[in-house]
Amino acid sequence: MNELRMYVEHLFEGKVLTPENIELKEEIYGNLVARYEDLVAEGVSEEEALERTKQSMSSLDEIDEDVASDDPSAISSVVAQAEGATQVDGVAQAEESVRPDETLVGGTKVMPVSNFEISGEQIAPDSQPEKTLDIGNVLKYGLIAFAIIVLLGICAKLMLGCVDEAVEHGEDQASVVQVDPSSSPQGSSNQQGADADAADNAITVDENGRVWMEGEPGDELLAAVVGATYSDATPYVDTKLEDAATVETLLHTLPLGDLATDIDVTKGSGVLSLAYREVPEAYDGDSVDVALTYNVAVLFSTMPLVNEIQVTVAEQGEPMDESYYVFTRDDVQSAYGVMLSREMVNESGWRQIKDDHLYARKFAERLVEKAEREWQ
Repeated sequence: MNELRMYVEHLFEGKVLTPENIELKEEIYGNLVARYEDLVAEGVSEEEALERTKQSMSSLDEIDEDVASDDPSAISSVVAQAEGATQVDGVAQAEESVRPDETLVGGTKVMPVSNFEISGEQIAPDSQPEKTLDIGNVLKYGLIAFAIIVLLGICAKLMLGCVDEAVEHGEDQASVVQVDPSSSPQGSSNQQGADADAADNAITVDENGRVWMEGEPGDELLAAVVGATYSDATPYVDTKLEDAATVETLLHTLPLGDLATDIDVTKGSGVLSLAYREVPEAYDGDSVDVALTYNVAVLFSTMPLVNEIQVTVAEQGEPMDESYYVFTRDDVQSAYGVMLSREMVNESGWRQIKDDHLYARKFAERLVEKAEREWQ
């Protein structure tokens, strides 16, 4: 259901991908797919079923703010309500017993005759029916209370996890800094390297445009990544996976592009496969990680129907020693903290991709490690 997947991605454009929003997005997608399949099963044509499914969730504004932020599981009821569904409370209210009304005899209030004996002796009024405990209601409200407690526990755990991750990310991520060579003795490149190292292992660019990695001069591949701009990707916005020729041209414009081979657009729906073979030994492993991390961000931003990119990497002279990676759209978007779409292909979007994330210490290394798989 690539079209429904892209429709949901569009709904979340501009949203920050917190763990809660990622869970909400998947919940919306699952419910829309189920709605689509129900309509098709009822005999509705695929085109009409798709259109009616989209109309049932035209924007995130239809979702109550509390539901969208705290309870993604409630989204199914929102989708149902958009189609005109209603929910009925099936719990009947217990009727209260009513005592017989008092009557007036000659202006005087008297109790019904049944409450007295003929002899005139008053007998005890009929006892009220003993109220019984409604076991069904007890179970119902007990389950509701239990569900609320569990939900609160999950929310608390997610919040604590986000705090821990933010603290760790704050400790590890360093800002990109500009190195001013005038602060060091003229011609002292070693001093520049020391200044770059002070940036906590971030990729830096000095005043002369020279690229540094962890205090050491960057190689040709790293310089290619730093020099790449959004204008390189602009002509390829909205490239379709089946357009193999355009996909190949796009790949060749990216860093490592001259090594791109085995490009395959037939692996499956939304899957792009390629290989970078004969990677020169002169390319540092960290530079290769940075290039891979940059390339997948560009591909996801320009190819909206691609949800998975499979990459094989082999060094020069070692054809049998291959590394295999699977980058999913959700993982890459979560790492960058934005929806990767055509809206990112501009100066501000590229600054966010590169300056705010790609240049940070260990960013590329962590994303590549997460994508690494055993060779299939």
